[in-house]
Amino acid sequence: MTYNRVTPTWGKAIGILMIIFGSLGIFIQFYKIMVPQIMKISGGMMNAMSQLPQQEGQPNIKATTAIFNELSGMSNLQANTLIFGGVIGLIACALYITAGAKLLKANPSNYNWGKNMLITFLIINVVTAILLLIDGFSIFVMVIMIYIVLGFIIDLVLCIILLSSDKTKYGIGVEPNQQVYTVDQNNQEIR
Repeated sequence: MTYNRVTPTWGKAIGILMIIFGSLGIFIQFYKIMVPQIMKISGGMMNAMSQLPQQEGQPNIKATTAIFNELSGMSNLQANTLIFGGVIGLIACALYITAGAKLLKANPSNYNWGKNMLITFLIINVVTAILLLIDGFSIFVMVIMIYIVLGFIIDLVLCIILLSSDKTKYGIGVEPNQQVYTVDQNNQEIR
């Protein structure tokens, strides 16, 4: 007779949080893909406005345009990092959600899948942050860095909880003949 393992509460909680944060991550990845396009359009609009004739008593449009471009502009490396990172992030978020769903069922491969996805996202966040910060800082890069840092902290906390929790509930570190299951009178596992 084969018995199912009972998924621990911490495993269910981490799995549900991974599904929620992975779903939110999809929106953030779309945002990362769209930001360079938004910046290109708004920069072009500001440059076009600076070409308009200026009337006396109005603020200096050319100076305002220069300040806007300096604060909000991003380098080609930053724009390419956001687009490429956003596309990779969309795929990774789908896998992250899958890993969260797998953690809801106690199985050694599901535990490893969740652990590996958390570690992968930690690496993705660090690499993206480094590539964005290499070429300077702007308002939009700062906003995206907030998401990256929050994502890193959340993934780090979930990873620490996952690694420090009792893995025997997932069948890791226990020989199959040493696993204990509780059954009722009908020889059915009690959950």
